[in-house]
Amino acid sequence: KNFRVDLQKPPDMHVST
Repeated sequence: KNFRVDLQKPPDMHVST
């Protein structure tokens, strides 16, 4: 996933490099 804060979706490591 790219750098984005998905508040609607569950916290599945939104910051994945």
